[in-house]
Amino acid sequence: MAAPAYTYGTWRSHNATQISWARMQEVQGTYTGNGADQASMVINWAEFDLCCDQAHDLGVSHLWMMWRAPTWAVSATDQMYVDGHGGAGASGVPLRMQYVRDFVTAVLQRAIRRNRRIKYLETWNEPDFLGPYPGCAFTGTPAQMVQMCATAYHAAKAVDPDVIVLCPSQYLASRMLQFLATRDAGGRQFGYEVCDALNIHPYRQGPNKAMQSGADALYWTAGGGIGLREANRLLATLGQPPKPVYVTEWGLSTQAGDPEVIAFNQLPSAAKKTYVSRMLVMAALGGCPQFTIFSNGTLAGDYDNDTEGVIAAVNDVQAKIAGKTLVDGGWLPDGSVTVRLDSGEVYTW
Repeated sequence: MAAPAYTYGTWRSHNATQISWARMQEVQGTYTGNGADQASMVINWAEFDLCCDQAHDLGVSHLWMMWRAPTWAVSATDQMYVDGHGGAGASGVPLRMQYVRDFVTAVLQRAIRRNRRIKYLETWNEPDFLGPYPGCAFTGTPAQMVQMCATAYHAAKAVDPDVIVLCPSQYLASRMLQFLATRDAGGRQFGYEVCDALNIHPYRQGPNKAMQSGADALYWTAGGGIGLREANRLLATLGQPPKPVYVTEWGLSTQAGDPEVIAFNQLPSAAKKTYVSRMLVMAALGGCPQFTIFSNGTLAGDYDNDTEGVIAAVNDVQAKIAGKTLVDGGWLPDGSVTVRLDSGEVYTW
């Protein structure tokens, strides 16, 4: 069966490694990053343009992720470490922040020039701050991550003030707090100052209390993870006002062989439809402006073929509440979820 053509939502470029920084600017050439030689950058636009065109033709938004540094842009030490996608030094710290500034500027300028505007910029994927080791997501310190994100933030805003910049995604509250509470390497800005929104990956978290063994995990934390309300509670501990909280990855678990994933995929389509519908609705009730399901195969169901299950769920929730104002709702003791719109309509899943 052909993949369904979703004509709404947001396409996130995380798994499209061919449009990562490492792939798009594989060759340094004569470019030095001296602040005045952006024209000498060698950038392969072929796949980027194709992806932007596909998103545009489908009518979906584009969330582009700045991640995976080119080998030439990092130190020889960082080049020793290979990330999960096989890139030598891709998790390394750029030797010059000008490299980041120039690349982000070029990408957003390209998109605007081709009428393929990028709506969201995600500044890294799950930096772990655990020190360099094979397969790590980022070899640098929280201060270096903040410095890199600050550079990307200001470069993006200079090109497109309306682009929404998300902080580096995290699935652990402790690591997000490290980023938010840290100043950049120059001591100028905190992490919470260089993003428009927070960005979480609430894996293993369920839609409501009745379906999550008594833990309202989507809103709060579970086992050190991070939920919608927990993300802003971190900001509150720093004396900062709340920010929007985006979910850019969610799945039943993180590996195809995990028990939660296997059990979910064995459910009848009707049960999968119910579960995913409730997850999306509870996220909306939690104030989440965007919820991106990361199937990556079947981590949260089959979004290419299961038209009666998970595909039906996202289509149904989209049709009923997307762009609407929710005035009331929540989970019920039997596990169902209900919402009331400002128009008076009431829906229950």
